[in-house]
Amino acid sequence: MQPSDFGSNIGASEAHGYIENYKTQRNTLIDEVLPWVPDYAPQEVKDSATFHKSKANAFIFDAALIKSLFEGPDAAQYFAVFLGANGLTPNVVAVGLVEGPEPNSLVASAPSDYPEHARLVVGAKYPGLGNGPIYITE
Repeated sequence: MQPSDFGSNIGASEAHGYIENYKTQRNTLIDEVLPWVPDYAPQEVKDSATFHKSKANAFIFDAALIKSLFEGPDAAQYFAVFLGANGLTPNVVAVGLVEGPEPNSLVASAPSDYPEHARLVVGAKYPGLGNGPIYITE
């Protein structure tokens, strides 16, 4: 596989646009769709609505945690960020990946511990273009 198969460089304006578009889509879900969940809905539906009402849109990692994925004898060639949930709170897990045993396959690199988000951020803007700093809120 070629590294270009897994992303590309984008400019600050494009990154900012992606982030703001996500927040617009999320806010539409929160404001226009989730209020339609009835009080008598099953608990798992109510829990899903609670989860999706989260305003979290950024997860901050310590650089040393991510760097550790790319060090050592089984250093990752790629990494993936998996969306997850800690109870009803959004969460992400970063996993180092190496070439798999079959063509076009990837498997987890050797570490048994993977960086989980250290802090999540609500309403974060792309940290450039004069947007100011990111403030840790949770």
